[in-house]
Amino acid sequence: VRTAAFVHEIGKRAPEVTTIQQACPALVRLIEAGAMEDRLRRAVRRYAARLTRRLDGVRPDAVILGCTHYPLVEPLFAEALPGIEILSQPEITARSLVAYLGRHPEFAEDEQGPLRFYTTGRAAQVSALASRFFGRAVAFVPLPEHARL
Repeated sequence: VRTAAFVHEIGKRAPEVTTIQQACPALVRLIEAGAMEDRLRRAVRRYAARLTRRLDGVRPDAVILGCTHYPLVEPLFAEALPGIEILSQPEITARSLVAYLGRHPEFAEDEQGPLRFYTTGRAAQVSALASRFFGRAVAFVPLPEHARL
């Protein structure tokens, strides 16, 4: 929200679209802390209510979950914003990647290799959070300094 990245990018591609941002600053901390669903639900409802008030009764056509953590609570956003299309990064990213790979057959492989997970963050904390998202246990390892951008 601070960088207005979505506003700028949407404006470049679809200037006729009005983009309103709603920051949800406590939500990431709650998700990373493993907060209970009831507490997460209250936070999501609070942020959805703020957005609704800012829109003065106008229903948005869609809501973009603009943080990598938010897909973990996507059902809570859908519950708090009934009937509004939720655009979630994992689905959009996966579709874009499939389309890209379809246009670039040079990346096709005959065999599936092992999955490796790297992080610049704290490996244990990222592993626990990612395991919730991935649907099974995953173990992240720290990305070596020489491999960081």
